[in-house]
Amino acid sequence: MNLPFFIARRWTSAAPQRHTQRILRMGVACIAVCTAIMVLAVCVLVGFKQGISQKVFGFGSHIQIQPYALDDVPPYIDLSAPHIARLTTDYPQIKRWDPFLYKEGLLKGEEESIGIYFKGLPQNFDTAFFARHLTAGHLPRFGLQASNEILISEKTAKTLQLQPGDKARTYFIAGEQLRPRAFTVAGIYKTGLGQFDETYILGDLRQIQRLDGLTENLVGGIDLQLHNPQIRQAVCDAVAMTLPYEWSCYPCDRLFPEIFDWLALIDVNVWVLLVILWVVALISLLSILFICMMSRKPQAAMLSAMGLGSPALLRVFLWQSGLILGKGMLIGNAAGLLTAWLQRLSGAVRLNEEVYFLSQVPIAFPWGLLLAINLICIALAVLLLFVITLLFRKRYGLTRDLKALA
Repeated sequence: MNLPFFIARRWTSAAPQRHTQRILRMGVACIAVCTAIMVLAVCVLVGFKQGISQKVFGFGSHIQIQPYALDDVPPYIDLSAPHIARLTTDYPQIKRWDPFLYKEGLLKGEEESIGIYFKGLPQNFDTAFFARHLTAGHLPRFGLQASNEILISEKTAKTLQLQPGDKARTYFIAGEQLRPRAFTVAGIYKTGLGQFDETYILGDLRQIQRLDGLTENLVGGIDLQLHNPQIRQAVCDAVAMTLPYEWSCYPCDRLFPEIFDWLALIDVNVWVLLVILWVVALISLLSILFICMMSRKPQAAMLSAMGLGSPALLRVFLWQSGLILGKGMLIGNAAGLLTAWLQRLSGAVRLNEEVYFLSQVPIAFPWGLLLAINLICIALAVLLLFVITLLFRKRYGLTRDLKALA
């Protein structure tokens, strides 16, 4: 039987004095609160990154191929080029690719007009993202002929007072001429990404090709969707090596740097918070160790008189601190995970979508990262207790091997 552990467990369950019990409970509560905040911070951080990234990826793509904007480079990509045909065969990481065309224009309502980017999409484009964010009407239906149906944002619809089924006149500049087009509003979407919702409308790719006099093989760029978005930089670098020199290949991070830089700043803030919480938890643990030693001086003296050596007696207090740490972390993890699960289930804590791009606090459960956070906390506690052990060995002249204190 491990006698120091047995004694520590008994001492932990019953403090000798009432005020000592309160102090130990406060120490457990402090460690539990720190652990719960760490768990919630990680769940919210990863939830934010996943939620916002999925919106950006859904509206655009993981990787985008476009011609360089140079005078001597054609502003279009030929879909019949062999580089395009080999994309999915040479790179199994690519889930699908969709061509697109952009065209600046002016969308006119009954009284107001706004500048827009018309994003032309192919017949078989992936509708899953916009179906999830559709608030009214239906998605545009692209048939064998170029469709006049468009998808506009909720903000654009409110500004121009448009509803599904309304006619919307759009003016484009083709060459040196102003070319009007009449579209039908098929549906209204809302992603919460202000810079996208304010300016983009979506319609049939062939409408832009007709306006610019292009053949069906010429497009403005290609969106690449990957099976695993986390490897987008590596895939982008590999694809770029095989493309013609006049084509650029960028991951989504470089296309929208302001959003991903903001997410990186949140990363830094959360890690600073974690460091502060680790320090607070370790200070609480250190205080608990000294309180345990002070409150058990009579029992420690009795055990020493009965023949329990100083190293074994010190292990009793170390085990007691470890048990209190474990209890606090267990309660904190349970409280943090339960709170995160309730938020994910109910969405009770709301956000200003215009500021944070999300309507509620997002939650994710990165189990690997949560485990790492707990292991780091335990490792720091073990290191702290080991340092305390060395200090006591030096202070009281303990000469036994340090292995006896482990």
